[in-house]
Amino acid sequence: MNIAFIDGQNLYYSLKSSGLKIDYKRFRVYLKDKYNVKGGYKRLVDYLIEKDRFERILLPTRERASSLYKIMSTKYYAYVEDVIFKFKYLN
Repeated sequence: MNIAFIDGQNLYYSLKSSGLKIDYKRFRVYLKDKYNVKGGYKRLVDYLIEKDRFERILLPTRERASSLYKIMSTKYYAYVEDVIFKFKYLN
């Protein structure tokens, strides 16, 4: 089994700037058929946590954080707003 991580924002903007479009459903089927990819980003994060190889993910804001992360322990994520506050006022 393989797990794939694809930076969606970079993929989207790269394709857009090239004038190309992608059918994400078909792309996922392609990855499954060609590379035996059976997991996405959340599965990768879970695997890395299980193997004690995951440090922390930086989430944009509390309001915009994906529901995938609400079930994670807070030791595995931080919010940009908190990091900016600490950087700004603790240096």
